[in-house]
Order: sequence, then structure tokens, then C-alpha cells
Amino acid sequence: MTQRVLTSTLFAAALMAAPLAAQTSDIVIKQYDDGGIYEGTFRNGLQHGTGTYTLPNGYQYSGDWVDGEIRGNGVAYFPNGSSYEGSFVKGKPEGIGKITFADGGTYEGSWLDGKISGQGVAEYPNGARYEGGFRDAMHHGRGVMTNPDGYIYDGDWINGVKEGAARITYPDGTIYDGSVVRGAREGRGRLEMPEGLIFEGLWKAGEINGLGELIRTSMATILRRNLISVTEGPRDYFANTQTLPLLGRRWGPLAHLGLRIWRLDQR
Repeated sequence: MTQRVLTSTLFAAALMAAPLAAQTSDIVIKQYDDGGIYEGTFRNGLQHGTGTYTLPNGYQYSGDWVDGEIRGNGVAYFPNGSSYEGSFVKGKPEGIGKITFADGGTYEGSWLDGKISGQGVAEYPNGARYEGGFRDAMHHGRGVMTNPDGYIYDGDWINGVKEGAARITYPDGTIYDGSVVRGAREGRGRLEMPEGLIFEGLWKAGEINGLGELIRTSMATILRRNLISVTEGPRDYFANTQTLPLLGRRWGPLAHLGLRIWRLDQR
């Protein structure tokens, strides 16, 4: 699954005003050489207090100013249709704030130096939702991604990639607990399927890699090494090969989320 990662490269630049003759708390309207217009209060010739700054390209900031700098709480509207409401430092989003993108996606949480960084919640146009850590606008640290189809990834992320320890719930109810590398099951992990099969062992690139243990909870059946012994029903076997002659009987593959299980063909 490819997910679009929220990005924020939209900074509200702090614009210095030309000196005014005197300090005033009155509302003043001033136009600048770049076409920008500021309407608000000044102190010592600088924007200070509250005011609104508008540029010809459609950018607008309305909120707090300190000594000519955008600082404090405010609302910014960007030319691309995005809007940000929250805290600013040195003209950039910093602290807690919410950005709403033109496509309907949102992010609400921590910002640092104009970038999405820290803990927050992102909601995407396709209905997916992510809650957890971010760094430079990418999922980073611990986080939970929930998709509309019921897929849930609860685990570690590194620079926007699923990597580390995780618990994954698939749409059909299958649950994986274990190691993930580059978004795929890799390392040691446990896969529990709705029909009662549980596999514990090693994985690579999303598939079984080496020996493991297969448990059929509904039949108290345990597989060790490569062969399963059952008290009722057919014997089961798992392997990484495409064909399997065993005990003079025919066996057929049962594929499940990359888990290749071999079941006795009763035909």
C-alpha cells in the first residue's frame, strides 16, 4: 500500500515594515513595494500586536506580530489552497497547529521550523488515518495507520517506511505480530489466521523463510520442523518449494497472505 505522506513546505515569511514616524496602537494600513498590504497595529515602526498581511499571489496571514515578525497564534492562507491555523515562530509554523490541504487532507499536531515534526494526526483524502510520530513531514517513530478497508498497521516507522516491530491487522481478520523490514514481514513473527492456523517462525520479503511452527488451534495440531501430526483431519505441511511429494500422497498449496501452506489433496 502506498500512502501519500503529508508535506509542508509552505512558510509564512516574516516581513519587516518600513519605519513609521511614531509608536501607535491604532489600526494602520500600509502598502509595500512588493504589492503586499498590512492592516494592523505598529510599535516603533514595526508590525506589532495583531494584523493582517496580504500578498498579490493570494497569500494571507492574520494574527499576532512581535517587533515586525510573525510570532504567536494566527491563520495563514496559501496560494495553493492550503490553510494553516496555529502557532508561529519567526514567520513559520512551530508548536501546535493544523493544516488543511486543498485536496481535503489534514494534519493536526506538532510543528518545528515550518515542518511537520513530533506527534500528530494525519487524515488523508482516501480515508486513511495516521496517528503517531512524524519527522520532516514523514511518518517516523511509533504510529498507527488505519485504512478504510480495515487494514491497521500499529508499529515502528523510519522516514516514512514501515520498519521495526509491529502488529498488523489485515482486512480478513488475519493478525501479524513481529518484525517488519521495508514494509514486509521479515525476521521473526507470528501470523494468526481466522480459520485457526497460527504460524510462528522466520520471514523474508513477506514469505516464510526457513523452519517454523504451525499450530492449528481448532484441532490442537502442532507442526515442528516440516511435518505436522494431527489427531483428526488431513496432515499439513509447509515449505518454500512449488511441488511436494510426501508419504506417497498428493499435496496441494494453500496460499494465504504470502504464507505457503501445503495441504493434502483429497482428490
